[in-house]
Amino acid sequence: TAYTYQSARGVMRVGAGNSFTTSAVFNGVLPAMPHLGSDPTTLNNELNAVSGNAGGGDSYAAGKALGKVAAVAFIAQLAGNTIKRNEFINGLKTELESWFTAGGPKQFYYHAPWNTLIGYPPAYGSDTRLSDHHFHYGYFLMAAAAVAQADTVWAANRNWGGMVEMLIREIVNWQDNDPLFGRFRYFDPYEGHGWADGMGFDRGNNQESSSESMNANAGIILWGIHTGNTLLHDLGIFMYTQETRAVEQYWWDVDNQNFPAAFAPNALGIVWSNGGAYATWFSAAAEKIRGINFLPITAGHLYLGRNPAYVIQNFNAGYQVGTTDWSGIYDEYLAFANPTQALTNYGTGPVMEGGETRAHTYHHLMSLQAIGQLNPQITGSTPSYAVFDKGSTRAYTAYNPNATILTVTFNDGFYMDVPAKTQLTRTGPVVPIYRIRNRPVISQRSWLRLFDVLGRYFPK
Repeated sequence: TAYTYQSARGVMRVGAGNSFTTSAVFNGVLPAMPHLGSDPTTLNNELNAVSGNAGGGDSYAAGKALGKVAAVAFIAQLAGNTIKRNEFINGLKTELESWFTAGGPKQFYYHAPWNTLIGYPPAYGSDTRLSDHHFHYGYFLMAAAAVAQADTVWAANRNWGGMVEMLIREIVNWQDNDPLFGRFRYFDPYEGHGWADGMGFDRGNNQESSSESMNANAGIILWGIHTGNTLLHDLGIFMYTQETRAVEQYWWDVDNQNFPAAFAPNALGIVWSNGGAYATWFSAAAEKIRGINFLPITAGHLYLGRNPAYVIQNFNAGYQVGTTDWSGIYDEYLAFANPTQALTNYGTGPVMEGGETRAHTYHHLMSLQAIGQLNPQITGSTPSYAVFDKGSTRAYTAYNPNATILTVTFNDGFYMDVPAKTQLTRTGPVVPIYRIRNRPVISQRSWLRLFDVLGRYFPK
């Protein structure tokens, strides 16, 4: 209709009818960034310097430690460093199993009156307010996905996979009639993003670290991919795709449409039910207000690179040369838009945030230096994929979790056969997509493949 009104999320349009649908493109997630650009000796030295001990304290600190080791486990798998991969996987198993076993000093406890699963020792009101469960448990899910990639027997429901899926049910149950958990506890399908508090305030609910919420979404996708659970990876994709748009519009206002004209910052640290705040729960520093919505940066956080021009603006407003104690995170974020500058910063000795390692940061920066920027217009036929452009060169990456070859097709006409249990990257020239009435028909690359096949049967 012609009716609109001003809301805390910008101008809202009024529609007539009793239903509506939305459509958005999913740009993929990966276990690890493409293994291109890194010097093998340097990367393996950095991997060898990381301890496989994934132990932590409370449910958040333990999650951060698990996430840190999971990130390098995925890289070690891709780099073929089997010794360190096994060390990392064994460390993840030890820590996860200790949390998944009742009666020890750390465990998950089902609280029947509130229909919730609480990790003890708790942190930041996770027991008294039910706050931040998706932040904490998202790291556990990433760690479990890394283990599932290496050991499908461990991930089976009859073994430890049942506890992993109980964590998913707790934070975002997909079932209507589950006797233990309510549906979509921490995700709001209408708002399109997570809420972090279990009780609410006079301003309604809030969410600070959108990137940790996205970490949980990516963890669900990767767990579903590595265990062959289509329902779960579809659930994760729905939340990931919706929350990507929410982050871009409500935390960052990338199109300059939603923030009030008098509001100076180009980002929020916290989104509230009735607005937002340029703040965090723990610091007033610009570095933290912006950086809390970057971390943890993983190959499941490729959405951070969808708007390179905004990445530069956001980075410049938060990064302070020589004083930023999250400089490693900031360099990884900048690499989505300017990997050359990020590598220059890295050469000065970045400060590692608590969930980061030099091995992961180095691999991330060198990969983006080699492959360029995310291309959100090119899509693939499998959930675990990504496409990047650097000048006239395009890099196609896809991961195949299956036991047989997987053919992955892209909407520019390119396709590739990915061997079983393999992440594969192919590079080639950027080619146009030929269109009829603005619909993609066939690309120059596809014509060349067709002529190549015909040439085999009809030689000159």
